[in-house]
This record gives sequence, structure tokens and C-alpha cells, in this order.
Amino acid sequence: MKKILTNLIILGSFAIHVVHGREAQTQQTESFNQKHPHHIYFGPEAFWFNLNTHFKDVKVNGSKFFIGLRLGYEYLKPKAFYFGIDLMGAGGNKGFSDSYKGYHFSKSNGLTGFGNIELRFGYTFSPRKGLVTPFLGMGGYSFGYGSHHHHFDEGISYLTGGFRSQCELTPVFSLGWNLKAFASIYRDERFKFWGIKRTDHHGGWGGEIGLPLMWHVGSAKRWDIQLQPYFLSLKLSERQNIYGTRLLFEYRF
Repeated sequence: MKKILTNLIILGSFAIHVVHGREAQTQQTESFNQKHPHHIYFGPEAFWFNLNTHFKDVKVNGSKFFIGLRLGYEYLKPKAFYFGIDLMGAGGNKGFSDSYKGYHFSKSNGLTGFGNIELRFGYTFSPRKGLVTPFLGMGGYSFGYGSHHHHFDEGISYLTGGFRSQCELTPVFSLGWNLKAFASIYRDERFKFWGIKRTDHHGGWGGEIGLPLMWHVGSAKRWDIQLQPYFLSLKLSERQNIYGTRLLFEYRF
């Protein structure tokens, strides 16, 4: 009986020690996030763009690899107002395949450009060992290729809403989940081949889902390395799908 009682006391002491240790770790994480709410990040972004869009007898389709650079800033503080801004520019060689009334034109040999800008406003909640930030925002996507006589361009201005989250699994690793939906308030598609000109302004819905994996490096944990695979649809009613990965280096202050 004494041996059982002794074992129970040891087990109870160990459980109390673990609970207090986790509480202290959680408080330390919250204190760190409170003291360093400013996040600046940058890094390369690579994605595969699968496109199939058509309007007014024009069809543009194909798949293309892009590589570019993303820059961003977030004010991310537990139980406080949230603000974020992202800028991204990328490029790919040659253009997509395009046709008019079934007649196929030769591909453009110029660079295909892709860009994105986004502003977000929200509030950050702080559940145990994590951060959850619902947000609203606005932004724009644009991509295009070609010369003065033969080109295709698409521009999208949108309103967006969603949430960003992260959960600290260990002192050096966190796992997140980002989700957003957006509605285009203005969409402009333009195709030109010498005397042929076609435009379209129909809007649509899109969305993005990402899974950020974050490693906190350095003795002060001021630097993060984030690997974020993601899927983005620029228009759910058509095939304008992007499969990509971001490798971001983030500094907190």
C-alpha cells in the first residue's frame, strides 16, 4: 500500500511539473509575441499556373512555371488590431497558347509577368499556444505577356476575407493554416492580335488555402523560416489554378 501511495505521489508531482512547465512556456510565448509584434518577411516564391480562359471567341490556355519574390509586413500581436501588406512579382518565359475563332497564333517569346498586392485588416485572438486572425482586405492580381501588336493581359481588383492562424507545437516549430476567399470588384481581360481586339469585364470568385510551416531559429527566436505550400484559384468558374510554394525569411521586432 505504501509503495502504491509513493508511486501515486511521484506520478502526481510529475504531472504538476509538466502542467506548470507548459503554462510557463505558453506565458513565455505570449510575452514574446507581445513584445515583438512587427514582422517583416521576404523570400522566393515559385508556382505552376494552369490556365484555361475564354471570352468573345478568344481562348487562352496552357501551363507555365513562374518564379519571383514576395515582400511583406504584418503587425501581429495577441488580442490586438492586425494589419498586413503583401507585394509579389514573378516572371515566366514565353506566353500561353491563344486562339481566336479556332485559329491558333504562335506563342509570344517575351516574358510573362505576374503580380499581386494585398492589404489586410483584422483582429488577433490568442487561444492557448496559438494565434487566430480573422481579416478583411483588398488587393489585386495581374498577369500578361506579348508585344504591342500581340498580347494578352488580365487584371483583377478584389475584396477579400478569411483568417490566418498558427499553433506552436514545440518551442522551435509552429504549424499554421491560412484561408481566404475573394470577389473581384473589377476584372479586365484584353486580347490583341494586330487588328483583332477583344475585352471582357466579367467578375468572379476566387480563393486561396495555405499551410505555413514555421521554424523559429536563433537563441533569441527573432528569426523565422517559413515554408508555405498553397493552392490559389483566380476564378472558380474557370481553370485559373496556381500551385505554389513560398520560402520566407521573417524578422520580428
